[in-house]
Amino acid sequence: MTKLSQKKGLIGLTSLIIVLAGGGMWGLNAVLKPNQVSSQTAQETETVEIAVETTTVGYETRRRDRVLTGSVTAEKSATLTTRVNGIIEEILVEEGDRVSKGDLIAKIDVRDLQAQTNQAQANLSQAQSAVNSARSAYLAAQSQKRQAQAQVQEAKGELEEEKAELNDAQLHQKRMKMLYENGAVSESRLDEANARLASSQARMEQIKANIQQAKGAVEQARSQMEQAQSSIEQAKSGVEAAQATLQKSDADLDYGQLKAPFNGIITKKQTHEGAMAGAMAGFGQPIVTLETVEDLEFTVSVPESLLGEVAVGERIAIEIGAIGRKIGGEIKQIVPNADRKSRNFMIKIDLDRDNKIIPGMFGRINLPTQEKAGLMIPESAIIERFGITGVYRVVDNQAQFTTVTLGSQQGDQMQVHSGLEAGDTIILNPSSEVKDGSAIAS
Repeated sequence: MTKLSQKKGLIGLTSLIIVLAGGGMWGLNAVLKPNQVSSQTAQETETVEIAVETTTVGYETRRRDRVLTGSVTAEKSATLTTRVNGIIEEILVEEGDRVSKGDLIAKIDVRDLQAQTNQAQANLSQAQSAVNSARSAYLAAQSQKRQAQAQVQEAKGELEEEKAELNDAQLHQKRMKMLYENGAVSESRLDEANARLASSQARMEQIKANIQQAKGAVEQARSQMEQAQSSIEQAKSGVEAAQATLQKSDADLDYGQLKAPFNGIITKKQTHEGAMAGAMAGFGQPIVTLETVEDLEFTVSVPESLLGEVAVGERIAIEIGAIGRKIGGEIKQIVPNADRKSRNFMIKIDLDRDNKIIPGMFGRINLPTQEKAGLMIPESAIIERFGITGVYRVVDNQAQFTTVTLGSQQGDQMQVHSGLEAGDTIILNPSSEVKDGSAIAS
């Protein structure tokens, strides 16, 4: 072996010894170091606590609005028609036109009615003439009665005078007869006395006859008066009947001009010129529909379950889609009669005046449903770990990941259906330092 070879062998041996020594030290460190690290980590886990913000889980109430739809209607709505028969000559309005009370809407041909009116006027004049004639007959009979009564009174007066004359003539005739029998007077004197008595007796009978005749005239005049009075009453009835016919004809003529009964807007034109109006076209043939625009109301059907959420006099907002905004109103009436099938009640709301709103517009109102309690937690407490939604609960001062089932969101709060109970403490905005089992500062 050469010196060079010996020298190389020595170097190799030395290197091997150094490697073995180094390996032994590494092996010793490998055995000792894990124990030291493990001991140090355990010590840090026991002593380091993480400060966090927490909250307590509890029940909270939440309101949900129920959207109900309805429509704008007019407080006054009338389908205008006419009760007279005739051709529609002209309709002076169109749909959408605004009219005032008394404005002319349509004209009806009423020439036949005019003829009837003229005849009714003639009949009235004739009936009034009959009344006047009957009154004249009554006055004439009344005058005759008065004359006859005067004649009766006058004859009675004459009768009294004639009675006195008859008594005097009888006494004179007796005296003349006695004197004649005694030869004291001539026969001619007796004849004169007899003639005077006979003449008085004849006048007495005539006067009595006149009285009876005058009384007959009184009764006849009274009968004529009664007959004339009956004729007056009959003629008056004729006048009243003629007046009624004339008034009806005049009223029918007025219906020949269809006028607006109130201020409003024409919402529907239901016929045209040349069509037949009145009973011949079917009684109440519609011509136009008129509705108010100043006083409008909103009608909506409300379920029985929400009836307790509304009250007469309560203010409420109605969203009108056609104008793109809300308008106020006041509940005027809750119709106390539910629909038997739907169990809904009709609510009527007086709308605040707005020139842009017209009948028929669609609208919505929001009514709160019954408040319901539920577990609610802040959205900031929720995290996802490996695709699982949950929160960190604080249990015995340690963080514990808990899976939760969430419901609807209300603002920054989330409803919890399962996973938590009222009274649980959870961590808000957990940082990356928070792990399952982390110590939490109390």
